[in-house]
Amino acid sequence: MSQALLEVRNLRTYLRSGGGEVRAVDDISFSIPKGETFCLVGESGSGKSVSALSVIRLLPDGVASHPSGEILLNGQDLLTLDDPGIRAVRGLQIAMIFQEPMTSLNPVMSIGEQITEALQLHHADMDDAEATERTIKALEQVQIPNASSRFRDYPHQLSGGQRQRVMIAMALACQPQLLIADEPTTALDVTVQAEILRLMRKLQDDTGMSMLFITHDFGVVAQMAHWVGVMQQGKLVEVGGCKSVLRHPQHPYTQQLLAAVPENLAKPGQVVMGVNPSAHETAESPGAEELPLSEEPVVKTEAEPSPPGRGQGEGMQIDVSPDTPTLSGEEKALLQPPVDEMLSNSDKKLLSVLERAGLRLQATQNVSNDSSLPDEPGVEAKTEPSPAGRGQGEGVRIDALPDSIPLTPTLSREERELLRQPPQRQEETNSPARVDGDTDKISPQIVTKQGEPLLQIRDLKVWFPIKKGLFRQTVDYVKAVDEVSLDIPRGEIVALVGESGCGKTTLGRAVLQLELPTAGSIRIDGQELTGLSARELRPLRRKMQIAFQDPQSSLNPRLLVETTLTEPMKVHGIGANQEQRIELAGQLLEDMQLSRESLWRYPHEFSGGQRQRIGLARALALNPEFVVCDEITSALDVSVQAEILQLLLDIRRRRNLTLLFITHNIGVVEYLSDRTVVMYKGKIVEEGLTAKVCGAPEHAYTQRLLSAVPRLVV
Repeated sequence: MSQALLEVRNLRTYLRSGGGEVRAVDDISFSIPKGETFCLVGESGSGKSVSALSVIRLLPDGVASHPSGEILLNGQDLLTLDDPGIRAVRGLQIAMIFQEPMTSLNPVMSIGEQITEALQLHHADMDDAEATERTIKALEQVQIPNASSRFRDYPHQLSGGQRQRVMIAMALACQPQLLIADEPTTALDVTVQAEILRLMRKLQDDTGMSMLFITHDFGVVAQMAHWVGVMQQGKLVEVGGCKSVLRHPQHPYTQQLLAAVPENLAKPGQVVMGVNPSAHETAESPGAEELPLSEEPVVKTEAEPSPPGRGQGEGMQIDVSPDTPTLSGEEKALLQPPVDEMLSNSDKKLLSVLERAGLRLQATQNVSNDSSLPDEPGVEAKTEPSPAGRGQGEGVRIDALPDSIPLTPTLSREERELLRQPPQRQEETNSPARVDGDTDKISPQIVTKQGEPLLQIRDLKVWFPIKKGLFRQTVDYVKAVDEVSLDIPRGEIVALVGESGCGKTTLGRAVLQLELPTAGSIRIDGQELTGLSARELRPLRRKMQIAFQDPQSSLNPRLLVETTLTEPMKVHGIGANQEQRIELAGQLLEDMQLSRESLWRYPHEFSGGQRQRIGLARALALNPEFVVCDEITSALDVSVQAEILQLLLDIRRRRNLTLLFITHNIGVVEYLSDRTVVMYKGKIVEEGLTAKVCGAPEHAYTQRLLSAVPRLVV
């Protein structure tokens, strides 16, 4: 380890609240070597941000106190400095990037003025021309396009990623030795996040600065950290090198956080071995640090071969067991050739499950009219004459099965049951049998039927007019959704992914008629929605609901949870009286793993994860068939996110619910969804089974999106 730039020793930070005191930071110690990055991870409320604010001394003296501890920067204790002394350190030796640049930047000052102000505060002899020159250079350094012309732009004229770049430029303008970054990429799209992280690593290499990086994303930790500290309830429960902590976590809380990462989550029916199974301890559950250490988890550290279209380094996961289970003789007999298969979407799902089980499939297709099966990874298409009575695309045969078929840990119970289902015999169907050319024996045939989609979207457009001039004439349109067609089968979870501004949320709102379409057709269960009046739509609202991204703003702060849940029931005539509706609301909260007593509380009395559960409960209060989930996990800690995702899967199973899940988190998509739809500039550029889209993307944009995903790999 090189010489330490920053040393924090036995630091305590207590916050006065009402008549009591909160031990926000309780006796923590760590150091950051010169030129290296220390990542501080943990859930909301664990003390990460308070620790960072303590280092730079931005906490007000009337609220915060430091009963003990030292904060040494190059050997100087920052806690002993007076106000002029600490102001000389801030910005010049230590700079900070805040989580939300829109609230951190001054909206009435141009970005150039804000950076030059910081420069001239710390360099009193610097004139305006030199300050402007250095500001433009700083903007160019963070890759702001046309930096000299953007100098006079205001924060609202920049995108989210550009605003974050301006914050970085302002922080680095005075060339600090230590940069504190507090969740700098949390609100950014995955591609913008990748650019910001790449930029920060490059700037660190160029300047030799150290970083204190605060995050709850372990994929970001794996990319950025040299050292990792895990915080829980104000204490550092584990500190070590990045590889050591991520590969061999020692503390139960660290193990629980890593087990909650979407790529490590087990779907219902799976068991992830090597992870401490003890109940998750939250900030409301004291004593987690006193739990005994569990056995060291079994971690698979060898790099897996990257699937086509993926970046390097994927593949780290918690191994299920040393011995991979295999199928029984009966299960292998089910899949022995020849087995015919109809190449519908359902059958593609079966093929996908088989491929995920580790099979190298060779498919032989009987075709007519010279059609051919589209190339699939691991599936070789061969053509044979089509038997009489067959349509196109029928008769795909699975050949060359291995003697043993390993099931990987990624197969869920539902997928394993799919492999165990006996094929439908020919006499049970109306489809013609396939007769082998050299025998009269009728072969078993797997026949699956794709039902009518619950939701059908055809050529949907949602355009917003751009009006200019004295008479506000329309000069152009923002084509938020442009000629989108999509089918969502009943009971499926379809993920809708893409960057901010691609039209995901507008599409979801248009489906529910919260945004009026410009053109196109939307049918739910065969009923056309476009063109209906508010009165005509009201009875259909029972079938379709939405769970919003931020429950804090979507739940009425003046209403009890009881009123929030029973009011829509009353409007739609559910329950004979209020007592029955309260009983239904109580059952709904129990389904959401909340107590019935929660009915008599207000939204502000709950945590973020609990409020999201209440938002889901409200969406499910009318027992809908279809729910749009709009970024419902984006602001949640990884452990709370895992609980919400597992809850969604359980609800889907019990209610046969159909979900349109809007997100930009690819890890969540891979864990949760059956199919994935990728949007770019208002259009759908790729769709298919999630395993196919995420494992072997075809469109260049999808490939770029997936390559930008930070993976838990070291």
